[in-house]
Amino acid sequence: MMRGTTTGWKQWTDEKARALLALMVVLAGCERGMPDPATNRPHLDDAGTPGWENPMERSNPSSGGDAGCVEWGGEFAQTCPDAGPPPECELGEKERCYDGADAPPRGCSWGERTCEEDGTWGECWGSVIPAEGETECRTVPDCTAGATRHCYVGMTDTPPEGCSWGAQTCDADGTWGECLGSTAPMDGRDSCLPDRECEPRTARQCYVGATATPPAGCSWGSQVCEPDGSWGDCTGYLAPPAGRVDCGPTECSPGTARQCHPDGAPPAGCGWGTQTCGPDWTWGTCTGATSPSAGRTTCLACDPGASRSCHPSGTAPAGCRDGAQVCQADGSWGTCSGATVPAAGRTTCLACDPGASQQCHPSGTPPSGCGWGARSCRADGSWGSCSGGTRPAAGVDSCDCPVGVGQHIVYDAYRAAYPASTMPRNPTELNGYRPSLAAYPMTARSLNAGNEIVDRSRGGLTNANILAGLNVSRQAAIDDAVARGLLAVGGVALSEQTSPVGRLVTTANHPEATAGTCNGVGWAWGSILYDAVDGTRRELVYHYVGVCTNVGDGEVFTHLSAPAAVCAPPVGF
Repeated sequence: MMRGTTTGWKQWTDEKARALLALMVVLAGCERGMPDPATNRPHLDDAGTPGWENPMERSNPSSGGDAGCVEWGGEFAQTCPDAGPPPECELGEKERCYDGADAPPRGCSWGERTCEEDGTWGECWGSVIPAEGETECRTVPDCTAGATRHCYVGMTDTPPEGCSWGAQTCDADGTWGECLGSTAPMDGRDSCLPDRECEPRTARQCYVGATATPPAGCSWGSQVCEPDGSWGDCTGYLAPPAGRVDCGPTECSPGTARQCHPDGAPPAGCGWGTQTCGPDWTWGTCTGATSPSAGRTTCLACDPGASRSCHPSGTAPAGCRDGAQVCQADGSWGTCSGATVPAAGRTTCLACDPGASQQCHPSGTPPSGCGWGARSCRADGSWGSCSGGTRPAAGVDSCDCPVGVGQHIVYDAYRAAYPASTMPRNPTELNGYRPSLAAYPMTARSLNAGNEIVDRSRGGLTNANILAGLNVSRQAAIDDAVARGLLAVGGVALSEQTSPVGRLVTTANHPEATAGTCNGVGWAWGSILYDAVDGTRRELVYHYVGVCTNVGDGEVFTHLSAPAAVCAPPVGF
């Protein structure tokens, strides 16, 4: 009891001594280690660095603070300083980023950045930001390459007087090119007109004659300033006639009028004209008179006995023919005869009226199940090409795909090509059995020798076993068509055919089998008709052969290497 008490007391005093020593180290500013109680010196580790002898007094590496900081509890507890914020990321970690706003605007895209060794995110790579001065990444061009439009390079929306428009062409990058050919006012000018003689639309009096001012009896005229700033013609003035120095009376009194005709008197059907005395005291030009047209002698509708081409519409419509009419004795034209006119509802006599349209088909009338096309009349009155309809595919006489037993053509072909006489008689022949037709190859084949469906232990060549083998081939054919994308998962067959079970005795019955069930070969054929995903009507043919004999067993599962197209979709034109 005393030893135990003494030991406990010593332990207590040692702990107090160590705690007091640790406090002294802290007060002295020591950061790396505690003195050794035996030597009163810091303990050095293998690297010569002060460390701790007692594991209970070592620095806490998980504190996240200074690696030399001592952290303990108890009566003289010490806590190490915080090491700072945790790293932003882990080395090699990746995340999306964008060198712009919080998220890419329309047309722009994200980039990617990777965590560096110092725990910070690296540079953002691959992000697409808007061009300078824009807020989006433009995806729609300003214009279509090669397009043109008019443009103006001046300070106004439209060219001022004397200036002109130019033209711009859309470049290959979808932006408008340079404005070419436009003219604009020079600096300090508001138009492209030359220096003006006058203010446009102002007027002044004027006179044109041998003297600066009108002589006796003559008068001033007037002239108006044109839009280009130049004076217009002087009009309305009265100057002396040739040989005169004034404007005194001559032929007539200015302002008076009389009837007149260039021929003196009007020919038949022609009319008088009028002439007025001018300010120069002479008669003016005879106006308003009617005279015969070139080659005519009268002004009647026609010269009696003359003839001309005619048409009820005035001018013959395109493709129509003019008629003829003869001038009657009274100078009027007779009836127009011999002209051709458009049929009812038509506007021309051409094969068709330009712009008109009608339904059409290369066959005249669409074959069963096919659709009409359409054609438009060209500007020359001929029909354009027929398009937009459907016609049968090559080798097919209609656009229909009837459903029925008669459509299992590949199935029928295989059964005809491989009758009972072609079936393998034993396992050796079964190994080389590969039914195939050139147009519809059956290359998918799976041979099984061992634990066959028709094994003698399972009952041999029973109808149920042979049909079970046929069903395995059927499922393999369906799975292959789905994998090729020619049959939708869960697709429904239009019709399906299964042959009767064929059976052929080729050997003596196997002694371990039921009589008559393991003495030859059994087979069956099957076919599925369905509408494929690509729009064609296709047929899946599958086949099973099982051999169960006293010299060995085996079975083979086959189906078409690809579903056969038995009815192609209509062809557009």
